[in-house]
Amino acid sequence: MYNDFSKYNAEDSYKIITSNENPISFPDWENIWQISIVKHLKRGEVFLNSGKISRYSAFVIEGIFKQSINDQELNQRNLNFYFKGDLLCDCQSYRTNQPAVGSITALEAAVILVVNNDELYRLKNTVLSIALWSLSVSQSIMQKQSEHLQIISIQNPVERYTYMVHNKAHMVTKISSKEIARYLNVSRETISRVRLKMVKSIKPVGKRSLQISSFA
Repeated sequence: MYNDFSKYNAEDSYKIITSNENPISFPDWENIWQISIVKHLKRGEVFLNSGKISRYSAFVIEGIFKQSINDQELNQRNLNFYFKGDLLCDCQSYRTNQPAVGSITALEAAVILVVNNDELYRLKNTVLSIALWSLSVSQSIMQKQSEHLQIISIQNPVERYTYMVHNKAHMVTKISSKEIARYLNVSRETISRVRLKMVKSIKPVGKRSLQISSFA
């Protein structure tokens, strides 16, 4: 992981962060930018290790991340995916000052804007609009967690993946079947079978059709 300010600035990063419709003004974003550091991560590099207290959060400028835990059989389970414009954080670990249960890892080469949680918290307590923005981000994270629980509560594994295709197409097209399987708590073989059936049943309109990720 290394720093690099040569390519990124407050204006460009603001466009990326606000692409997710986060309600924050550019002057407020500049306050966050000033206490942040641009860092590059390689594929597989960990932003937050399980068992470590969350001291930092990060905005995703480029790349995709996963948040995962190990179950009782030490099988990895994915809880969430983060894309361009999202905020990487473990709010529970920071608020309780307890070790993180899961880890956050880059699924590809990535660029993030890292900010110390204590500094961000002080800024939130000083600027009302940043406090409201922080609340909006927290609500978004909770909504994603709730949706994930709803998805894995679906009894039929085929229906879980079908839900993903129809409602989370950006995940299906950008994330490997292995990582999707870990998110849905199903086997890769199940996803492969369902995907094959879907591909065979697709009737292309012109030259356009849904491209489902086929990499491992």
